Amino acid sequence: MCRLKMAVQNKGKLGRVILPFLERAGLRFDIVERQLVARCQNFPLDLLFVRHSDVGVIVEDAAADLGVIGSDVLAEQAFGVKHIMNLELAKSSLCLAVPENLGATQASDLNGKKIATNFPNLSKQYFEKLGLNVEIVRLRGSVEIAPVLEIAVGIVDLVATGTTLRQNRLKVIDKVMEAQGVLVAGKTLGDDQLKLVEELKFRFLSVIEARDKKLLVFNLPKASLEQLGSIGLGLDGPTVSEVRNGTVEMVDVQIVVEESESWGVMRKLKGIGASGILVMGIERLVS
Repeated sequence: MCRLKMAVQNKGKLGRVILPFLERAGLRFDIVERQLVARCQNFPLDLLFVRHSDVGVIVEDAAADLGVIGSDVLAEQAFGVKHIMNLELAKSSLCLAVPENLGATQASDLNGKKIATNFPNLSKQYFEKLGLNVEIVRLRGSVEIAPVLEIAVGIVDLVATGTTLRQNRLKVIDKVMEAQGVLVAGKTLGDDQLKLVEELKFRFLSVIEARDKKLLVFNLPKASLEQLGSIGLGLDGPTVSEVRNGTVEMVDVQIVVEESESWGVMRKLKGIGASGILVMGIERLVS
């Protein structure tokens, strides 16, 4: 049976989240520090730990069948690979930022100025689309220092929480693109390899679908069942089963809700007589 090789980031934001993601998809690895290759114990998959900037090249050159790479890097370097799916990992935004004390409030205010970035191609495309003429200064590493050193007036850089920008007294004035981890594949995979890719895709989608969702289990007087509909419960509706509880007719109910809505839903359930409310995480979900 053939095995797939997947190139993943050995450190950084994607490197920190990809292994827990794979484990939630039911893939088991024994990882030791500084390991370059890891063999999956229960699926024909081997991980190759490489620098983020090398993932696209390795997949393009068929040294690996699959790769997990930032969509920003993929768009910047235009590797000859096939986009398989978004993984919704390590989300951030590629943004245009300037010093807080600069009067600029929109991209057009920077026409004719110097802009520092690690993403020269995406930055050039962005400004050309707006019909603006700027000078792109390519820097490797932290670009936030560029305005302080008067290398450039503004920067185009990835922003996740915005903490680094605030520390350097910078403000975002526009968003260039959204970025996240994506799964890519080589363009010459055989039929057996493509079948394995489809199985991985199925598993990954189940993890993504379950993310930020909670399972609520509770008891409810049978007479209150009709009021459940007013709470706006998700997926295909509640699962209801009978409960033997003395003279009061009760039912056991299970529902899936967004985690952000769970507290509000719990208060509403309590208001219609629900009791014994349990909130549980969901590892995978196929809808």
